[in-house]
Amino acid sequence: MLALLLQATLPSPLSPDDERASFRLPDGFSIELVVAEPDVKKIVDVAFDDAGRMWAITASEYPQDGNENPAAAELYAKGGADQVLVFDTPTAPGRQTPRVFAEHLAMPMALLPWKRGVLIGHGPEILFLDDTDGDGRADTREVVLSGFGIEDSHLMPHRFVRGPGDWIYVAQGAFNHSMVKTKSGALVPFDQCKLARFQPDGSAFEVVGVGLNNIWGIVLDRSGEMWIQEANDLGYPVVPFFRGASYPGIGDHKQRPYSPWQPALAEFQMGGTGLSGLARSEDRDGFPEPWNHHFFVANPITNKVQTIEATRDGDLDRLALKSELLATDDSWFRPVALHFGPDGCLYVVDWYNAIISHNEVPRSDPRRDKV
Repeated sequence: MLALLLQATLPSPLSPDDERASFRLPDGFSIELVVAEPDVKKIVDVAFDDAGRMWAITASEYPQDGNENPAAAELYAKGGADQVLVFDTPTAPGRQTPRVFAEHLAMPMALLPWKRGVLIGHGPEILFLDDTDGDGRADTREVVLSGFGIEDSHLMPHRFVRGPGDWIYVAQGAFNHSMVKTKSGALVPFDQCKLARFQPDGSAFEVVGVGLNNIWGIVLDRSGEMWIQEANDLGYPVVPFFRGASYPGIGDHKQRPYSPWQPALAEFQMGGTGLSGLARSEDRDGFPEPWNHHFFVANPITNKVQTIEATRDGDLDRLALKSELLATDDSWFRPVALHFGPDGCLYVVDWYNAIISHNEVPRSDPRRDKV
């Protein structure tokens, strides 16, 4: 199956304009190019701030893992080739050029604009990079939380989502083991697949949910309900989340011994074990019917942005797989993150590579893009 996925039906790699021309969209939709290589290198996620700017993190050195190469741990301390970027006018027409907010980073996997700077997940730590003199570049680096496991680089803390009470939600994947240290010195075990939340000053960190195999999508919707997405296509492509919930997953831990497993809601398969982004429109009038009621799922394995409809049926939500929003025959199209911007557009982060699965081929495979 993996070998088939690597056989492009189009002569990949395509130029950004040719890739854009290859996309299939529903009637009434169009797609624009915001930024592309060589102006950026391997953006892995983006986030919008209150001023409408788009922040981005790159992960050009991915993947390097502590469980395979102990020297990988040194990369976070000595610094790498990755950056935090800022797009000041992401909603303006035409291709955008970013400015560098911070550099010499190694595979940051999460970000959230905060005050004058940005919170990032960086190896064993969550950092706050601050711009104290207002020149548009980070000049201080504060360790907010430490002690995160770095055994597997695609499972490190990712997908920061701000919730009520200034809690920031964060997921960790299947094979990493953490003992998180807060600013007060408290130690919190955080092993394998779990969802946690923390205060942005590092004063508190707590586990709020357990299970699912790799939560790579978290959405706080317009009604205040939180939804999460499981990556491995095991029946939980979108499920509602509440504090204390237990879901099956690697480790099969439970938040409480008496907690029931939350049910799988999907009776369909998405195709491919790599679902890696989730979005839902904030504006009921943003997308036309029926798209304004759908969840959008990034599927880099099938080269699609898929849609799911969730409807309430008594005490449960029923899921239905609907028509895809975006698809192409270009097998290098690898959507890894989805976010709605302040203009109501859906922004798609495209990893664009022949290789996407973390363990699809050896780390030394020459097809892995290191430049």
